[in-house]
Amino acid sequence: MDLRELAELAIVDHSHLAKWERGDRPAPKDAVARIDKALTARGQLIALREVIGELERLRTVVAQGDKQGDTVVSEDAMDKTRRILLQGLSVLGIATASQSQALETIRKGLEGALPIDAYRDRSAEEWHEISVEYDLSYLSIPPWTLLPDLAADMVALQQIIQTERDASTRRALYGAGARLAATMAGVTNSLGRARESRHWWRTARHAADSFGDRDLRVLVRGSEAISGLYQGRPLQLLLDRSEEAISLAGGTPSSGLAAARAGRAQVLARLGRVDDAEDELRTLNDTFSRLPADATRESPSLFTWPVHKLHHTESYVLTCTGRLGGAEDAQDRAMAAYPVSMVRSRAQVDLHRAECLVQAGDVADGVEHARRVVDVLPHEHRTRLVLAMAESVAQAVPLSEAKRPAVVEYRELLALPAPSKGDR
Repeated sequence: MDLRELAELAIVDHSHLAKWERGDRPAPKDAVARIDKALTARGQLIALREVIGELERLRTVVAQGDKQGDTVVSEDAMDKTRRILLQGLSVLGIATASQSQALETIRKGLEGALPIDAYRDRSAEEWHEISVEYDLSYLSIPPWTLLPDLAADMVALQQIIQTERDASTRRALYGAGARLAATMAGVTNSLGRARESRHWWRTARHAADSFGDRDLRVLVRGSEAISGLYQGRPLQLLLDRSEEAISLAGGTPSSGLAAARAGRAQVLARLGRVDDAEDELRTLNDTFSRLPADATRESPSLFTWPVHKLHHTESYVLTCTGRLGGAEDAQDRAMAAYPVSMVRSRAQVDLHRAECLVQAGDVADGVEHARRVVDVLPHEHRTRLVLAMAESVAQAVPLSEAKRPAVVEYRELLALPAPSKGDR
């Protein structure tokens, strides 16, 4: 549909419509409603106009406050803004492209807020607690139920950073922003939104660097390297990211250094550098043995490194390198260490076990084991991270066994195309 046709359907002037499209002037509310109807957008354009209009209003208010040298954003106004943004996001719906645009607006807002003087709504300590709460929810709560509240709080934090005038408080808020952005990167990755996840990792790195805490800077980069394995990102880039984190750590043991070592070991295994991957596993074990107690405490957190993460990494690397006996032992240790509530992580390790069976030549049992893992897992927990491991089982099946009925059914369950000669 061209602009003239849309202008006729929406009963608007063609020249005005062209200016709205270019962003030369804002579109009136009634015109947006008619355009929404003409394009059968089902309210999404109306919701986007409310979200973007509110953000623009806030920018104007904050700019006026900066010029006057005082605070002009009231607590009631902040609450009203949060409600408007939440309503807009809820109308957009989680699976729509429009919501992706709304989330990108929020991310860019936080990105642009990081270096600016501004004003406080909640204390830095409270925002740290909020970021920790989201972090602890990430691995056990379905990601699509976590996303709306997380996005709304990202908006609130953005506004607070923009209006916080005390430099030390603002710096502390950057730390909370880094944690929230890293959690958002994990959530969007779990939902299969690789592009958005990459952007959130970038924002998390920027926020962590602005905060200036070395351990957090290392942890964000190490976690990104691991996350990228499930996004199909270039392995050399992920290797560089993990090695950047290791260099930043300077040898000081921390959760971040453990994550970076784990990421490097897994990437090396995927690259087929078996000896290097196993050397890195040994280095990871040494790093783990030197971690402080608060870093290894049992917790479903992105920001701690309990023993189940060590065994999960061993299982991944040894499965990938074909060290089947060691992989089986690591899987047993990981399953014993994982809390029962961490169903997605347990499913991943169980899928490592299925892949080992396939590699050992027991294709029927391996594929059947993987099928049971996927079938039993509640649909809301079948995230990108789990499905990537399920697909790895299918990829391990030799081409000569690809037409076996159980294999065909399994690939259909995962909606995978028939294997080609280039597959294993």
